Amino acid sequence: MIRRTILTVLLLVFCGAAAAQKYPERRAIRSGNRQYEKGAYPEAETAYRRALEKTPDSPEATFNLSDALYKQERYDEAGKLAASAAQQLAADPSRREEAAQAFFNQGNALFKQRKLQEALEAYKNSLKLNPGDMEAKFNYAYVKKLLDDQNQQNQDNKDNKDNKDN
Repeated sequence: MIRRTILTVLLLVFCGAAAAQKYPERRAIRSGNRQYEKGAYPEAETAYRRALEKTPDSPEATFNLSDALYKQERYDEAGKLAASAAQQLAADPSRREEAAQAFFNQGNALFKQRKLQEALEAYKNSLKLNPGDMEAKFNYAYVKKLLDDQNQQNQDNKDNKDNKDN
């Protein structure tokens, strides 16, 4: 009985060590998540960057880093990282919702930069992956209306200029 218990404990330790080797970034991501939940976004950013040093192609670390940067109002970096995470996640059919969220976040970052056409495209990509996302639908419709209004205003200005020239 004791031998079986010892073997079980050793097996669990071995499995834990193997998992730690397979996902070396997990500890840093968890640390970043704790900091993010506290609202300590610069510290969360540092932890997520540490995770990316260990595993540069980690979509979770990339996605979380983009969120931490967004919270710090660093929208350009946040948008680029969200796009990167979205592309990584979209490549895996089992992670469509996560990819949709990354595209949504990219759209938000682009919107904050007043890059409306690019934001509209990001929201569209989000909706392709998760058509039931009401926030993405609202943001898409809102940005589309802003672009339509902007185009109408540009057309009115052009028409007024043409009338003055005549």
